[in-house]
Amino acid sequence: MTQTRLGTTLLWSEAASADKGGIDEDGVRDLATVLAKRARQAKNGDAPSAALDG
Repeated sequence: MTQTRLGTTLLWSEAASADKGGIDEDGVRDLATVLAKRARQAKNGDAPSAALDG
């Protein structure tokens, strides 16, 4: 679970895995980063360009 604060916006994201190997921590971190970038873009009125690579 991640909690990201961006100014007055609070973003929560949660990841779960059906596999016994657990979650991909780097993937969760990347997703939280993209959500924060997109929230900043929306706040600034910019066109959405934040995306996951790959």
